[in-house]
Amino acid sequence: MSPGTSWKHDVFTEEGSTRIVLFGELDLRAVEQLRQVLKKATEASGRVVADLAAVSFIDSTIINVFIEARNDATVSDRSFVVASPSPPVHRVLEVTGVLGFLTGSG
Repeated sequence: MSPGTSWKHDVFTEEGSTRIVLFGELDLRAVEQLRQVLKKATEASGRVVADLAAVSFIDSTIINVFIEARNDATVSDRSFVVASPSPPVHRVLEVTGVLGFLTGSG
């Protein structure tokens, strides 16, 4: 991560599916860049998975970005889910009531 950046990402694409592995703390500073990463992946793939195993923090602005990505994917007959949320991220998604919606399990 560069100075002033609290997160990074790696993108892996295979057979119409894209996995975006996110690392670090995702907050307001990450919103625009993350939105663009997810939009590009969703436009290029039928299925996008945001892997949150290495994310230590998210705030409500990031939850909104994930909800937007899922809604945009659904409208385009594509799929977007979050996967493997770290324990603190899992808790935030659970408390805010979006865990099942974003993981596709609810």
